Amino acid sequence: FPVTITKTPPAEIKHMIGHNISFFIIGGISVIFWSLGGLLVSKYLEPSDITSYEIIFKIFGLAQIIPVIFSTSVFPLLAKAASIDKNELHILSKKYSTLYLLYGLTSYVFIYSYADIFIPIIFGGVYTHAITYCKEMFLTLIIFPMVLLQANMIIAMKKEKIDMLINLLVLILNITICLIGLNISRSLSIISNGIFISFFTFLIMQDLYLIKMKLKNGMLMTKEIVIYFSTLLFCHFSKDHMPNSLIFPPPIVTGK
Repeated sequence: FPVTITKTPPAEIKHMIGHNISFFIIGGISVIFWSLGGLLVSKYLEPSDITSYEIIFKIFGLAQIIPVIFSTSVFPLLAKAASIDKNELHILSKKYSTLYLLYGLTSYVFIYSYADIFIPIIFGGVYTHAITYCKEMFLTLIIFPMVLLQANMIIAMKKEKIDMLINLLVLILNITICLIGLNISRSLSIISNGIFISFFTFLIMQDLYLIKMKLKNGMLMTKEIVIYFSTLLFCHFSKDHMPNSLIFPPPIVTGK
């Protein structure tokens, strides 16, 4: 059968690029944001830190996959709800926000509890120095799922330019924190904490915009923040003052 190749007119290509430019920029910012850590580690830190960062980022990337995949199913529902009215979007987002919140908190508590055990087993005892940095990196995963959900809400309302602007500001903030921090202290903690502070700022800016759009209220925003920091305090307090076996179920070891 003959194959007909049709050429897309330049005007149509220009229109497609112009119409989707915000998404292209958001995608580019995302790539730069997640590539920045590896670049800075390779330029400023020791070879052992580079190896640690690669290990941490692999674990973190695996944990990110679940909410990202879940969001591909949730976004069409959010877009459909947004096309009806804001109240419909508010009801649907409130339904899913609990799942996103639980996933973030559970992931952090799991890593905080068991990183000391599974990192040496999987990667070897020589990489025990990566354990602390892994726990620091997973601070971001507490809020990452909610940031993802709220970004989808904003895009579902066809406000992708707002999401693009927030992404850009967060990228600039992350670069600033990392560059200033690494010139003060050559530590991998600067990278992980820089990412966490940037994402927390991302969350607050999203919250404020959604409050403005009447899709969230100040009480809910405060409640979520209290839950995040209560989890952090709980984990740190339990480590220093209570046996882990009373807080986190120990892994079951069988043998003769």
